[in-house]
Amino acid sequence: MYLFLARVATQMLVILTVTLLGLGFPYTPTQVGLTLFTVGVLTFSLTLWARPTPTRKDLLISLARFVIPVGLVTAGFATAVYTILYQLVSTGLASAGSQSAEGIALFERSTGLTYGVDADFLTASATLGAQSGLSVFVSVTAFALILLLEPPARLFTAWVPVTDDRRPVLLAAGLFVAFALVLAFPVTQAYFGLTAPDPPVIWVAAPAVVLWFGTLSLVLRFEVLERTLGLLRPDPEIVPA
Repeated sequence: MYLFLARVATQMLVILTVTLLGLGFPYTPTQVGLTLFTVGVLTFSLTLWARPTPTRKDLLISLARFVIPVGLVTAGFATAVYTILYQLVSTGLASAGSQSAEGIALFERSTGLTYGVDADFLTASATLGAQSGLSVFVSVTAFALILLLEPPARLFTAWVPVTDDRRPVLLAAGLFVAFALVLAFPVTQAYFGLTAPDPPVIWVAAPAVVLWFGTLSLVLRFEVLERTLGLLRPDPEIVPA
């Protein structure tokens, strides 16, 4: 539930922000198919492996404390990745001689448009490149969220303590490998409407994932949302003996 709601919040915020910036639409119907990796398999498996626990009275509060900061931080970084790639691709294609013939051919194959002939080529290519980077970033961060919900080591304990169940970690690793294979073959790239792993996408998305993880860990560990809203839980009273 935590993972699913965090993904929904992120997508809503990204769509709203990118639309307001006038940079096209951040997703295509084929790219939405990636939710099989980032939501479907993950949510089903974590639910299947969940250990029986008493129903939490503060479940809604706990969901809000996780979903809101995760949605805001992830959407912020995702929008930055989309915007940077959009500008990089559009500027690179518009600058005569600065874009390699291989790069132009890549976007001609992906968009079905011709460089220097079709007026929409620059916009379509910039949008597709930005969408690819966004899809890579959001997918990898979804795998990383498993490490925060089921931490295998202290490095990932910003939200909950270390767990001895290694199945979620193995699942995250397996899905990451499967996603990497999707990016490695032109057939699967085309099926999901991606241009990755072309260098600009990796150069922008990879550092963004690292910065995102550090930022989100600090936000969750130090309860930034609660401090900002003044909702910190009071310390228990010390009763003198």
